Amino acid sequence: MLLLGFFAAYSIALSWADLTYVLPASSIAYVLVAVLGWLILHEHITPTRWAGILLISCGVGIVAGGPIATRRHHPAKEPHS
Repeated sequence: MLLLGFFAAYSIALSWADLTYVLPASSIAYVLVAVLGWLILHEHITPTRWAGILLISCGVGIVAGGPIATRRHHPAKEPHS
């Protein structure tokens, strides 16, 4: 159920904005899962995994820093009669 909700929300977000805008919001999950697993479940996260999370975060930052191609459509205001 949660996966269906995620895909619905992701599809709606992609219809509203470019991937360069949506991707950073969805990729924060990599960091959150690692931190919550470490804090709540007391998992041991290896330095290699932290390096991978850092690499993914840097890549997302590079993509997010690109030009924004989403243009909002503002309907022409109708003159009041």
